[in-house]
Amino acid sequence: MKFILLAFSAVVLAAGCASFGPVDYELKIGRYADAYYKATIQYAPGNVRDRASLIQNILAKSGGAQKDIFFTQTFNMINSGASTANFFLNHKRMVEAAAVDGLLSSVHKEQLLDALFFRLEEASLTTASLASDRELRQAFPNMGSHRLKIATAKFNNLEATNGRLGDYLLLYAAFVDSKDATATANARAAMSRKVGALLNPSKPTLASHEDLDGVLGYIAATQDRSFDKALASAISKVPLTRGQVSSEPLASLFPEVSKAQMQARSIKVALTSPSDDFILHELGEQLKKLNDWIEIDDDAPRKLNFGRLRFQESRSNLGNMTQTVPDPDFATLLFIPRNASILFDYSTTDYALVWSMSIQDNAPKRFKVIQGQAKASKTECRNVRYQNVFGGIGALSSYPNIVTANFCSASANVDFDVVRREAVRSIASEINAEFFVVK
Repeated sequence: MKFILLAFSAVVLAAGCASFGPVDYELKIGRYADAYYKATIQYAPGNVRDRASLIQNILAKSGGAQKDIFFTQTFNMINSGASTANFFLNHKRMVEAAAVDGLLSSVHKEQLLDALFFRLEEASLTTASLASDRELRQAFPNMGSHRLKIATAKFNNLEATNGRLGDYLLLYAAFVDSKDATATANARAAMSRKVGALLNPSKPTLASHEDLDGVLGYIAATQDRSFDKALASAISKVPLTRGQVSSEPLASLFPEVSKAQMQARSIKVALTSPSDDFILHELGEQLKKLNDWIEIDDDAPRKLNFGRLRFQESRSNLGNMTQTVPDPDFATLLFIPRNASILFDYSTTDYALVWSMSIQDNAPKRFKVIQGQAKASKTECRNVRYQNVFGGIGALSSYPNIVTANFCSASANVDFDVVRREAVRSIASEINAEFFVVK
């Protein structure tokens, strides 16, 4: 049996060495540009013999520079990949090499380089690391020459589509860098209108951390302090974490507002219950994870009193079952007689926890009954075996396929502790939403 396995492995290894899988696959499905990129840039740029063979193959199947197939596929690659420095550098090398290899005409080469350059200019508006990358500036010496034109087009699109304040800030920085006074003034006026709408004293619409970041970014970029009072008034309704209130840019631009918000949003509360064995500690820890403004303090004047009406755990076992495996993997078939069946026994245990409790908040005075349940099941497998056509049985030391392995191991760690943790998360989430979230 060991000889059979070794022989099979040797065949697989030999087949893998005879060709380069990733490149062959791309060729097989007609993605010639991807195949060329992998062989020339990604995997084996030094393998001249394989590369020459690949080029001949692509030329024969795509028509090379005489047709648009390779050009179109490369154009699509350029306009769909991640905007990283390596992406732009590698695709520039690919286009230049493909032109030398006869896969692109000189016209197509220039069109692709223009498209790549345009995308780089566009990406550098939003990614500062691209604009300052030394290798990119050497590879694209005219980098930055189209930045103002692209920024202006994007600005006009934002105006037409009611774009986000944060998007305007990126363009404003490009206009300032270009020293175009008219474009800078237009962008500033557009941002000012948006900030004014978000902080409208009669009906402020500032509703998220993203909105606040946009307003703070505008103030930091323009030094326009005319909205300070409106921001100080509107910020109390914005859901923010402790870190967002105490960190930049709010803490430096509005130190007094940041300090006041830290005090106003902090929640000190005591959790009490007449029952000593109640899950108050677990609930307190989970509440702090859900809402970092909460501090559990036994001496706090604000108290949540828990009256446990019901907190019941139950467990049930459905008994033993036998399952036949319909599609064992190849390695398992090598170890069992022909036409033998594979079976295993399993049992399922269901865990459940049901709760119902009353909660009294003394400041402000509020009462809430919380009810719910948490469930989980654990499957345990044993006696994995084969049975031949004559009734003979033999043991198997491993699962016969990945499906069986997942079925038997996915819930291995399930027990009452798992159900209890889920119950605590659910109860804490409802308490936080009911008593502590600003509405």
